[in-house]
Amino acid sequence: MSPPPLPDADPEPDALRDGDSAAWEALYRRWDAPLRAYLYRLTGDMHEADELAAETFVRAWKARHAIRGGRLSTWLFSIATNLRHNRLRWWRRRLMRIVGMDDDMPEVRDNGPTPADSALSDERAARVRDAVLALPDGLREPLVLAVYEEKSQAEIAEILGCTVKAAERRIARARDALRVTLAGEA
Repeated sequence: MSPPPLPDADPEPDALRDGDSAAWEALYRRWDAPLRAYLYRLTGDMHEADELAAETFVRAWKARHAIRGGRLSTWLFSIATNLRHNRLRWWRRRLMRIVGMDDDMPEVRDNGPTPADSALSDERAARVRDAVLALPDGLREPLVLAVYEEKSQAEIAEILGCTVKAAERRIARARDALRVTLAGEA
């Protein structure tokens, strides 16, 4: 028996505010995987992404009475981003650094004509992933939201608590930095 399909739309805010379990299950089913992917791209650590995504839903549940109109995805991504910032501050206070990237997340492979082509593609993907992880948070977050999560600049601004123009500039600076880094590695 296959699982039920993902909901196409977010549940009604009133149902979420009232604690309707079916609405919360629908919200979780719709946004769990995108949140985990977003957090993985920011942290480079699948375990950390899983923990932060779970905590995002816990915080959302606790703050359910504050749900108003607007996009629920923006609200959830804001919570996730803030939790990640808090986690980084916690680690920094303990003089620990987050380094490297675990290969826990399987690569999406292109069925290229040869194993050499596939290896080259994986190598390029790893270079891009490493270059994205090397960006400062202020550039990495808006870039990941724009490119991988396909958020609008207005949504990114809301998630990051900045102006639309600031989000636009950060995305442009991140892309410029990636071009320089990846051109230097070629």
